[in-house]
Amino acid sequence: MACIIFDVVIPSLINYNVVMIMQTKVLWTESSQFPNGWGIKEHKHDYFHMFYFLSGKGAFILDKKVINTDPQTLVIVPPNTTHGLERVSGDTVSAHEIKFLIDDNDLAAVVLNIPQVVQGSSFINIITSYLINNGPSVVPAVNVALDHYLCTLLLHLIESNSDTKGRRQSSHIINTEGFSDLTVSIIVYIESNYMYPINLKILSESIGYNCNYMCTVFKKDTGFTIVDYLNYVRIRSAAQYFSYSDISIPLVCSRVGFSNISHFNRTFKRLVGMSPTKYRRMFPLDINRNNESYCNNHSEDTMLSITQAFNQLHK
Repeated sequence: MACIIFDVVIPSLINYNVVMIMQTKVLWTESSQFPNGWGIKEHKHDYFHMFYFLSGKGAFILDKKVINTDPQTLVIVPPNTTHGLERVSGDTVSAHEIKFLIDDNDLAAVVLNIPQVVQGSSFINIITSYLINNGPSVVPAVNVALDHYLCTLLLHLIESNSDTKGRRQSSHIINTEGFSDLTVSIIVYIESNYMYPINLKILSESIGYNCNYMCTVFKKDTGFTIVDYLNYVRIRSAAQYFSYSDISIPLVCSRVGFSNISHFNRTFKRLVGMSPTKYRRMFPLDINRNNESYCNNHSEDTMLSITQAFNQLHK
């Protein structure tokens, strides 16, 4: 029988608990515009500085090297690294800027090991937009959410830009030791695509195996069905949304891949032990709350209860 865990496995083989979100700190965010003739004087500082370029073409200076930036170019400037932007000579260059700290040395080392310039995506745009629009804040719970989103972005960059040749894919949620390569592929696919429509036919075509064979191997390795695990991953993600944001229940339902709100509510209550509405009341974004660990502690407890419920249902 498989045991679900809540560690995030990253390429350095270091495990980070979900509570790692407090090991980063968003210092400053800005949606910047650089019209023709404007730029950034070369400088450096002792924190990370991320630029996600949205429009225009620029010449970014990073450690004395010039990088030509297009829309969706992401640049990560490490601490104490000289950087700047040459004077814009054409259309306005716009960018999301995020300054942040990483308090965990191991995580910082892994982030420093990924490319400093990467191609962006719609996912990166969504996350950076959230960070720009919401922080930093005088509300402690909002800052917890910011750190959560920042860590999500960093882990996405780590996974997307690490060398995976010769290395078996890893799950972020379940201990896959002893599982077949097919089962691990199914798990990784679900964890990467749970927010989109998934059924056995889509999964079979994506993985390249017959449906019946795929289901048999997965059940043998894990002790539960593919649909069981898909629902588990979706509900786990929904619980995190409720813990760290004020996104409406119908929107969370849609974001985690459910097309029917009634099905979502039933599945959530079965695994969590309470309705989404009741669960959300446990995490009010209260401006008067001084204890920043409140959301972390209660969310971690409920994550554990979801895990236990899932394991009990499939013994």
